[in-house]
Amino acid sequence: MAEQLLEQARQWVVWDPNAETRAAVQKLIDDNDSNGLKAAFGSRISFGTAGLRAAMGAGTALINDLIIIQTVQGLCKYLFKVLGEEETRKRGIAIGYDHRKRGSINSKNFALYTASVCLSK
Repeated sequence: MAEQLLEQARQWVVWDPNAETRAAVQKLIDDNDSNGLKAAFGSRISFGTAGLRAAMGAGTALINDLIIIQTVQGLCKYLFKVLGEEETRKRGIAIGYDHRKRGSINSKNFALYTASVCLSK
């Protein structure tokens, strides 16, 4: 499992658009911090009835820019499959955000990433 977590962390560093969370994960890798890697990558936050709910931070277990990007990509794919691309575009989506912030991770950026992903589809 340790090797799998390490590989996930390495991939994260390649994909993460946020310099702060990317550096935090790189530090876990460089320090060979198995407990930190397990905390950050040992699970994946799931989308439930209340949406995505987790503390803000780096890794698949927490909410952050990359998790938002990946989740919205999946949501767009789902809507296109269920409603069709034309109907999804016709209906549109509403995007909001609140005041939550932790370092460079914040809800406003989550909303901007959400809009960017939706517009790119």
